Amino acid sequence: MERVFARVARRPLFNMRHTLAALALCCSAPALSAQTKLYFTEYQFNAARVRSMNLDGSNAQTLFALPANEWLPVGLAWDPPSQRFFIADMAAPENITRVALDGSGFTNLVNASGSTRAPRFDGLGKMYFTSGNQIWRSNVDGTAPQSLFTAIQSWPLSGVAVDGTNGHVYFGGDGVIRRMNLDGSNVLTVVRGVSSVRDIELDIANGYIYWLDADTISDFVGRVRLDDTDFTVLVDNSINVVQSGGLISLVLDRANGKLYFCDDLFDRVESADLSGQNRSVIYSIGSGPSPSALALSTGQQPQALADCNANGIGDALDISGGASNDCNSNGVPDECEADACPNWTLLVHQDSDPVPPSFTLGGPTPAANNQFEIFSPIDVPAGGWNLGEIHLDGFTANYGDGSGFSATLLPDNGANFPNENAPIASASYQFRFNPNTVNWVRRAFNVALPAGRHWLRLRSNQPGIYFAAANIGTSGPGVISRRGDGTLFTSANPIALRITAGCAPAQTYCTAKLSSNGCSASISTSGAPTPSGNFAVAVSQVEGQRAGLVFRGFNGPLAAPFQGGLLCVAPPLLRFPAQNSGGVAGSCSGSFSYPLSALVAASPAGSSFWMQAWFRDPQSPSTTGLSNGVTFTTCP
Repeated sequence: MERVFARVARRPLFNMRHTLAALALCCSAPALSAQTKLYFTEYQFNAARVRSMNLDGSNAQTLFALPANEWLPVGLAWDPPSQRFFIADMAAPENITRVALDGSGFTNLVNASGSTRAPRFDGLGKMYFTSGNQIWRSNVDGTAPQSLFTAIQSWPLSGVAVDGTNGHVYFGGDGVIRRMNLDGSNVLTVVRGVSSVRDIELDIANGYIYWLDADTISDFVGRVRLDDTDFTVLVDNSINVVQSGGLISLVLDRANGKLYFCDDLFDRVESADLSGQNRSVIYSIGSGPSPSALALSTGQQPQALADCNANGIGDALDISGGASNDCNSNGVPDECEADACPNWTLLVHQDSDPVPPSFTLGGPTPAANNQFEIFSPIDVPAGGWNLGEIHLDGFTANYGDGSGFSATLLPDNGANFPNENAPIASASYQFRFNPNTVNWVRRAFNVALPAGRHWLRLRSNQPGIYFAAANIGTSGPGVISRRGDGTLFTSANPIALRITAGCAPAQTYCTAKLSSNGCSASISTSGAPTPSGNFAVAVSQVEGQRAGLVFRGFNGPLAAPFQGGLLCVAPPLLRFPAQNSGGVAGSCSGSFSYPLSALVAASPAGSSFWMQAWFRDPQSPSTTGLSNGVTFTTCP
């Protein structure tokens, strides 16, 4: 059976009132100027150094050499008030040191017990750093060190990101990114599905966490929202290759909208916009030392108050004080999340087991015998299903161009195999990266399936490059894998799969009035009629450049003569605001559209609506046009 995917070898309540009271101390923005510099360390055995350059990479110069035994500096911070660097070194004796801009006053502050990263500061007199698989805090001068957190993993944790404004420390380890209070309390998991995080940066004002992920299955700069949505690979170094990653240090210049990162495999420093666009190599060296840590000459830029509901109170205080709920314990008030703790009805629940070898999706090389698709049977009982979402679990091994894979619903061909010529619905997915944890990814399908056997086909959108694995499920029917040369392999094991019950699909009915230019206006909906389903109504094939609107009712359908056509909605009628259809006059290129999320959110689940469009048509009987009708019922 050619399904086995080898597991990847792994490498080795802070008092918020106190924090808010100290904002003046930690969060006064430093003066920014055109002269902002990028400081960086370069490691080389017995010959490490600290350098500086302009933000475009020009005017690179050595500031000073480090002592011979401090040759592996992987953490750098610059403190403008004291005009001192703080450097974390992984070579023996694995310590944190302090040194002036000219290299004078070199002082050992902390002797760590393991690989050391960071340091970072909270603006309240404390320094935070990684030592092996632990997070530590000390006074800024290195005195009074205390361990705040110990990970399950034995290899080193990421560098930390410290948000003194909101009283939090962020760090990566055990396949997730966590957040804790400054004193180590209230540890929360805020990002799932990461592989081996090396460095973290924050943009609380815009609601993002940035990080470097560098392992045998990852080498990228990622970004995710504070509620773990919008998981995005911004900069990817792993296209066409699966190998150990080289990304090692990340710094955000939020004031100028830039991120900077260094790569010790390619011996270079790069920049990009915060969106990942306009990537550019600003510094490289042919041989010898490798860049290893970055810092801005402005120092650690302070964060904004996390206040997603804009009530003037920090989110953490809202939650700890009971003003906001946090049902999923991710530190974000529920009212700020579109889908914090969904209450699904599961039609299929083939739970995930990430421990056994997984089913290959795509493959490690372009060769046909290394490329695989997966077919999972779905048996729908009598009465059929209104299907909502399909959830899958697995992990990405080679990200490729970001297009991921497609999951396509197919009918059975009558011989216990999918009919691939009659697709029912499809959606694109991208697995996250950790092979040892469960990280469901979800997509809406919103289709009705009749009773009988159906199939879900998983297929790479970038054959020969994209490489992933679907985890095995704990129950359910076995799957069929198809190799690139057409060979089929059957397995008694299922894939990890969840299917949720959805709303009954919207239904069109009634007949449109033919317009003066032969247009038959057609009304339809998109999304799902749920509060988080991005539901909308649209009308196409309308007379161009005409005023019109959509009206709705809740007393059922109708088919009564009206203005030369049919009124499809029983009164009383409520109108949406008028729109211009756009398009070209005298043609059927006009359209109307209205978002309905607010209407759905304000309506109890089970509320039914009927809708129809009306528009001006001076050349037709009654000088008006009418679409057909559409009806739908809201769901939780």
